[in-house]
Amino acid sequence: MSWGEPDGPIDVTPSDLNAAATTFAGGQTRLDGIADALTTALNSAAGMAGDDKYGKQFAKSYDPAVRALFRTLSAAVRAIGQSADGLVRTANNYLKADHHSNPKSGKGAPKLFPWPGVIDDVMYPDPASAIGGGSNHWPPPIDKYWANGHQDRLRSAAAAFRTAATDINSLGTSLHLQVQAITDVNSSGAIIAMSGFWGRIWHTADPGGMAPLSTAHLACTRLASVCDAFAHAIDQAHSEFEHKVTEAGIAIGLTTAIGVLGTVFTLGGSDAGAVALDAGEAAVLFASVDGILDAAMADYAAEGIAELETVLASAAEEVPEVEAVDAETTEVSEALDREMANAESRGGGGSGGNGGKPPTGGGDPPPEDPAGDGDSTDPRDVHGSNRLGRGVDVDKVWQDGDLYIQEDGQLVKILETGNGKYDVVVRDMSNPSGGPTTVIKDATERYIQNKLANGIWE
Repeated sequence: MSWGEPDGPIDVTPSDLNAAATTFAGGQTRLDGIADALTTALNSAAGMAGDDKYGKQFAKSYDPAVRALFRTLSAAVRAIGQSADGLVRTANNYLKADHHSNPKSGKGAPKLFPWPGVIDDVMYPDPASAIGGGSNHWPPPIDKYWANGHQDRLRSAAAAFRTAATDINSLGTSLHLQVQAITDVNSSGAIIAMSGFWGRIWHTADPGGMAPLSTAHLACTRLASVCDAFAHAIDQAHSEFEHKVTEAGIAIGLTTAIGVLGTVFTLGGSDAGAVALDAGEAAVLFASVDGILDAAMADYAAEGIAELETVLASAAEEVPEVEAVDAETTEVSEALDREMANAESRGGGGSGGNGGKPPTGGGDPPPEDPAGDGDSTDPRDVHGSNRLGRGVDVDKVWQDGDLYIQEDGQLVKILETGNGKYDVVVRDMSNPSGGPTTVIKDATERYIQNKLANGIWE
C-alpha cells in the first residue's frame, strides 16, 4: 500500500498531519509498553497450570495462543510506527508542494517536520510456558486427583491480560478518533489510503482476525477469562478432594480411613494405611473431583482458545507493508501541473504564492510551454519568434522581478503581471553586451512551476 503523495481536495494542514503522526508515535510507545508489561507478568506466572494432565491440557492450546498474541502485537507495533512515518511524510510532501507552487519562495528547500522516531520493527520473545512444577503433597494413589496448578499465578496472569485488554482498547479508541478527526473532513487519495491502512490495524467490533490490534484486544480478554476459570476450577476440585478425604473415614474401612486421615493431617506421617486404598477405590472415591476438572476443560475448549492461534496469525498477516512515499521534486511538479491544467481548462489559471492548501491533482502534465498553447519549437525558452520579448519591459523585469539562477549559471528574473501570468528575462552575465538571452512574455504559472520543481531555476 502506498500513501503520502499530495493529491485530491483536503481540508487539513500539514501541522494537523504532523500532530497525528506524533499521536501515532506515542501510541506505538504505549503499545510497546503494554507488550513489555504483559511479558513480565506472564514470565512471573511461569508454570501456572502445573504439570498434571489438566495443566498440560490447558497449556496445549494456551501456549500457542499466547505466542501468536505476541507476534500479533509485534505486527501492530510495526504498523502503528509505519502510520506515524507515513503521516509525517505526507505532511512534508504537502509542504514541498506548497513551497514549489510559490514562484516567490526562492531557492532552497522548505522547512520540514522531523522524522517521528518510531520503531521500524520489533519481535517480542515468547513468554514462559504455562506448564511447570505443580504443588502436591498427597501420597499415591490419591495424589493424582489433586490438581497441582497454581491458582495465584493463574489469577495474576488473568489480571495482566485484563489490564492489557483495557489498555489496548483505550489505545485503539484514541488512535481511531485521531484518524476520524482527519478523514471525516477530507477526501484526498493520501488521506483515504491512510484511513484504509488504519482499518487494517484496528477494527471496531472485530470478531477476530480482521486487524492485529483489535484481535489482540479480543485475545487478551479471552485469555484472562480462561485463566480465571481454570483457577476457579482448581479451587473447586481442591474443595471436593478434601471433602472426599474427610468422607473417607466413613465410607471405607477403619484401617484405610486412619491411614488416609493420618496422611491428611500429618502430611505423610502414616502412609501405611494410605497404601491400603487401592487405585480402584481411589478412582471411585475421587470421581467427582475429576468430573469438576473435566467439565472445566470442556468449557475451556468451548472458549475457542485452540482456534485463537489461527485467528491471531490471520490478523497479523492482514497488515500490509505501507510504502510511505517521499514526493520528489518532479512528482510535486507533475501534481502541480495537473492542478494548473485543470484550473486553466476551467478558465481560472493559478496564482501561486498564497500557500496553505496542497494541489488537488488532475490530468497529464502539460508540455513545457510558457504561453500554454503547445507551440514548443525551440530548445531555448523561445516559442516562435513572434513571442520572443514582444511587449516585455526588460528593464522593469530586471529591476523588480524575483531573482533565480538557471542551471547553466545564467540569471533569471521573473515578474508577475497578473492573472497568473509572468514576464521572464534571462541574462548571461558573462556576455559583454549584457543583453538578455531569453525574454518571455505571459509565461503561465505552470511553466514557472515546472522550471522550479525540476531544479532548472533555483
